[in-house]
Amino acid sequence: MAETRFGCASNEDIDEIIKQSKPHNTKSNRKYIWNQFERFCQQRNYVLTAETPTKDIANTLKDWSINMRKINGEEYKEYSLKTMWNVTAKIIHEKYFNEHQRDFNPFVDQEFNDARQTRNAKRKNTSKHAREKKGECSGF
Repeated sequence: MAETRFGCASNEDIDEIIKQSKPHNTKSNRKYIWNQFERFCQQRNYVLTAETPTKDIANTLKDWSINMRKINGEEYKEYSLKTMWNVTAKIIHEKYFNEHQRDFNPFVDQEFNDARQTRNAKRKNTSKHAREKKGECSGF
């Protein structure tokens, strides 16, 4: 066999390299956010199955985007809202593609437009409230 300048990594080797390259914080963040979303779904009696229509998944994300809260009931900060919604949408996308061979994209598909708009409105409202609170502080 002739020598080659190219490597000979197998798909398993490549998958392991990818797995090892993900920071621990990213993995734990995803797990935390997904657990929060699952608790939200249980409380709201949402059941996401292989047969769940895409519109129902979009409506669940819409509800999640406006009603997600910290464990103590407080609102998340603007950046956290964006991150949590995006991570949840990405996990749902991956889950449905990998487990149910369904391909939709919460970030671009029209069916998810209301969910994205709700996320954006919530972020804007949260940002506005944060600025108003800063304005309430009075100087000496």
